[in-house]
Amino acid sequence: MGEIRFYEGAGCSQHYIGKVSSEINHEWDLSLISSPIPNGEAKACTLIQVQAGAKLRVFDSSFGSPEGNCAEITVLSYVEDRCIPSFSETIADGEVEVRVHNSKGTLGPITRIEMRSV
Repeated sequence: MGEIRFYEGAGCSQHYIGKVSSEINHEWDLSLISSPIPNGEAKACTLIQVQAGAKLRVFDSSFGSPEGNCAEITVLSYVEDRCIPSFSETIADGEVEVRVHNSKGTLGPITRIEMRSV
C-alpha cells in the first residue's frame, strides 16, 4: 500500500511528522485535531510505493481555494521511494511533476492536504 510521509525539514530532513495513504481520495484540514499531520509543520514529503496517476495537493489555506497558493504533486510513473525536497520548487521528470501555484505570494505553512488516487 502506497503512502506519503511528511517531514518538518526541507529535503525530507528533521522529524517525521505523519503520513497519509496514496490510495484514497480524501481531504484534510490540518487545523483539526483529527488531522494526520500537525498544522503548519510539513516542509517536504517522501513518496513510498505510489502508483502512477496519484495526485497530492498541499495548500496554505484550510479551505483549499483554487485562487490561493498550493503545490501539486502528480506521479507520472510508479515511485518506489522518492523525496520531494520542498513544496516551493518545481520538478519535472519521468517520475513526478511538482507544480507550484503562487497566486498570492510565496506558499506559506501547509494547512490543508488533498489526496487523489488513481
